[in-house]
Amino acid sequence: MLPEIHGGSHDISAVFLERLASELGEAKYRNWFAQKTRVRVDQSELTIVCGNSYLVSWLQKQFRTVVLRLAREILGDVATVVWTCDESLALTPEVTPAVVPATAPTAKSVARTTRDLAPANESSSGLRTRDLLQFVVGDSNRLAYSATQQFLAAQSHAPLYLYCTVGNGKSHLLAGIVNEIRRTQPRKLVLSLSAEAFANFYTQSIDAKAVTSFRQRFRHVDVFVVDDVDFLDGKRGLQEEFLQTLRRIESRGGQLVVAGDRHPNLLTRTSDEIISRLNSGWVCRLDAPDLITRQAILRQLAMGLGVELSSEVIGFVAARFKDNVRELEGAINTLHNWSLAHQRSVTVSTAREALGRLERDCLRVVKMADVETAVCQMFGLTSEDLRSTKRTRTATQPRMLAMYLARRLTGTAYAEIGQFFGGRNHSTVVSAERRIGEFLKTRTHVRVGANEWAVEELVESLERQILVG
Repeated sequence: MLPEIHGGSHDISAVFLERLASELGEAKYRNWFAQKTRVRVDQSELTIVCGNSYLVSWLQKQFRTVVLRLAREILGDVATVVWTCDESLALTPEVTPAVVPATAPTAKSVARTTRDLAPANESSSGLRTRDLLQFVVGDSNRLAYSATQQFLAAQSHAPLYLYCTVGNGKSHLLAGIVNEIRRTQPRKLVLSLSAEAFANFYTQSIDAKAVTSFRQRFRHVDVFVVDDVDFLDGKRGLQEEFLQTLRRIESRGGQLVVAGDRHPNLLTRTSDEIISRLNSGWVCRLDAPDLITRQAILRQLAMGLGVELSSEVIGFVAARFKDNVRELEGAINTLHNWSLAHQRSVTVSTAREALGRLERDCLRVVKMADVETAVCQMFGLTSEDLRSTKRTRTATQPRMLAMYLARRLTGTAYAEIGQFFGGRNHSTVVSAERRIGEFLKTRTHVRVGANEWAVEELVESLERQILVG
């Protein structure tokens, strides 16, 4: 079925959609465009709205040329194509007919903001069902949840910055914020996307010579929600455009919500002005959930899937998976699938067997070279610097961290670690391990670039990078 048409030029949109379906063929059109995109035409500009940034990137890569050609054949040589993402886009599932209809259905206008969005179909997207009522609050995330409530109450226009390791709730809070604003303040313009999608749109606007149009859309919203801001770290040109966008939104009294995987101060290759803006509001960390919170999350997940799990099974899973919520989701999905496949209730014994296989398949062997690479990237050093005989603080502290992490994550003998990091003896590694342990206990800070950061946060960030690979 053709995508819903949005915008004033319904006839032109219908012509474009018919031509696109004819050009691609029914199967390819149905797989990638039908019920996954929406189209609007505004004078010489054709906009294709997708539900997520992955789909935007894929469609651009595969179909950019044909879409631009068709747009210019229909709208003229000056036509431009804008690919955009609205992660809260409500696409109502429909049965796709065997034959693509000759004309496209008409629907009420949909913009890139929540002002014109059709009512959400709560069952059409997993993200859409993530509201704040479903967010399980515990000691690990209470501060972030409280700041979210204050932000929604508009007690301040200070930015909200959420950060945590992967899978601990920041995306849930972002989706909850967007959905809550849509529900309670439908006239507000809300733009929600990832930093990578922001970069893609900006790059395309340069290629299409449509930067003015890009800025018009991004700088005139009431609430700007950006996930994975870490993507912009080190990308100076994109940072400047992002900064100007923040300035304009702020000057118009708009609100900003940003999420990343680390504290703003650890974005060591991001401009000082962006960091200062992110630090000027609520900066909240979400930690891995504690045991009680994990148990509550598991009960909620099990209820959502309709699978009955005893308190013993819930307790077993909560004790075994401690790192993040996504691990808990994966465990519950595995047990649900096991129950369906065997037509039996899950017991602690069967849970141990099913989840044990899952864990064995996911083990990653960490090598000392992995540790060296992560530390060098964090501190802007070369492997030669790390292994050298330099005794300056800029070399010795990263070297001690590398030795500490190598011992902790690889279990390699002290002598072998010392040999790897510049031919040092085992006592040097023992000393490094002891010093970092003392730094952690005393909450010591070390210098990274032009700033100083807590050793605890550095160790956590480096461990995450090394284990992810």
